[in-house]
Amino acid sequence: MEKPGPSFSSENTSQKMFIGTDKISEIVNDLDSDGGSFSELSDSDMCKVSSPFGGSSSEEEEEEEEVVQPEPDRGTKRKCRALHKCANTDFELGWKEKIQAVQKPAFSGVPGINKNFQITQDSSPLDIFEIIFSPEMFKHTHKETNRYAKQQINKKKQEGSLSPKSVFALWNTVSLQEIKKFFAIIIHMSVLHKSSLWDYWSSCLIIHTPYAASVGMSRDRFLAILTMLHLNNNNAKAARGQPGYDPLF
Repeated sequence: MEKPGPSFSSENTSQKMFIGTDKISEIVNDLDSDGGSFSELSDSDMCKVSSPFGGSSSEEEEEEEEVVQPEPDRGTKRKCRALHKCANTDFELGWKEKIQAVQKPAFSGVPGINKNFQITQDSSPLDIFEIIFSPEMFKHTHKETNRYAKQQINKKKQEGSLSPKSVFALWNTVSLQEIKKFFAIIIHMSVLHKSSLWDYWSSCLIIHTPYAASVGMSRDRFLAILTMLHLNNNNAKAARGQPGYDPLF
């Protein structure tokens, strides 16, 4: 009486790629007899398949099939484009050797500190700074920054796009002293570089520096002034194509 179990037939049995038992015996005998190697085995012998399940040798020979390996598709060959020859020598570039004596203009100025600036050995760094950034420039920046902020706030009110928590809605008129503090922090940032503006007010012990906060300006106030900072009156700007148009205005 046969035990119940799965039955296998030659029709539904999946075949795997391996060398049949008869062929293995033949290869081993050949190696023992004449000292051959596996390299002598042809591609057709290696590509024969046989059922992994039991069966007579005659059935295995009938089921052996030769698998033909297709040629790999290597695609079309890429054509190389001929490159133009670049000029390498001075002659090919059109250079000519013509040395001329250069006459340096004579210096007619008076060396040293300009007496009109009234700078002495007792002058402070602020005195020297005000030669470049005069008090009139601070006043001008103060006036135009407040003007620009008012223009933008009125514009957003007319458009209905003034958000209650935006920098425009929370804006307070900037003072002249705040403008000076703002530029003091800017100069400090040019000396000490950090990855972001927020880091200059960071309380983290690794990156903390007290200067920005010690000036008396908070981070949010600094960013608000930075948003509104302006040097010109936008209402006086000439349109493109009109007389007096300045693209740098």
